[in-house]
Amino acid sequence: MRFVSDISDNERTLSSAFIALSMMVGLLFPTISEFLFEYLYTLLFLVIVFSFCTLNANILHITSAMSQTTWLAMLWQMFGIPSIVTLVCFLTNADFLTTSVVIATTTAGSVFASPALAHLVGLDRSMAIRKMLLSTFIMPISLLFFGELNGMISRDLSLFNYVQHVIFFLILPMVIAVSYWETSPRFGKNGSARMLRFLHWAATITMMGFCCGMMSKLHGAGPDHYAQLAHYILLVAAIVVAIYAVTGMLFAHLGRRSALTLGMLAANRNVALSFALISDVLPKDVLVYVAIAQFPIFLSPIVVRFVQLLIGNGFLARHEKYI
Repeated sequence: MRFVSDISDNERTLSSAFIALSMMVGLLFPTISEFLFEYLYTLLFLVIVFSFCTLNANILHITSAMSQTTWLAMLWQMFGIPSIVTLVCFLTNADFLTTSVVIATTTAGSVFASPALAHLVGLDRSMAIRKMLLSTFIMPISLLFFGELNGMISRDLSLFNYVQHVIFFLILPMVIAVSYWETSPRFGKNGSARMLRFLHWAATITMMGFCCGMMSKLHGAGPDHYAQLAHYILLVAAIVVAIYAVTGMLFAHLGRRSALTLGMLAANRNVALSFALISDVLPKDVLVYVAIAQFPIFLSPIVVRFVQLLIGNGFLARHEKYI
């Protein structure tokens, strides 16, 4: 199996910093974020294409390399967690909006940045690539099943339109990526390295545009708006922490590195893609949640890298007595 990783940790951290900066720009300048919001789905499509291309991996080899344990982890992530969430929503009589948010989150595939983040923090990048790709392609099945089970998907949803969205956001980008993977060896080692760097920064720039545009949904005023923001912030934090902790404990027998990798993949979900697939039937307020969900995804690499630099410079050791 061939995984290419010629992008340095500093470049990955810089990309995360640029994306975080674009989110700040979107928050401070509503005109810019509202302009980019009009091109949100186009930007998301480009993010998916560039992200898939940067993996430079063979999907058939990835599938054949999946162990029984990894398949069990996949079933837990894509069907076990949504089943528990469905039961909790039923027992607590959760409102439609909250149910829609948590189901759209827990049926989504792992974020495209998972392999890069795993590499940055010293976790299993190969496992992250396998789980990210396969969870992304299982997502349409999980989302459709649990969406119907929880009453999110009404009879008004056209199966034809749903399949069209799956083809546009998943199948077409993968076809483009596979075509690139097959032709990239012809570029030579230097040419492939330059192309990989170009794709990395192309993915970063399109993600910057996407995140900046998403921030337009956070603009507003009044008690209701601020209450909604507070509700979603707490919900995002609760979902991420709970899934990370439970998954990590469930797979602790595999060792610390594998358990943390699986926990990270299960907790950080591509909610934006879920919304894109069933945007016809989800309340528009869900986009507020999608916008907030981008913060832990793109701020965590910066925090991790900052801690690594402190450790590397001996800062924490020198100040340990004050902690």
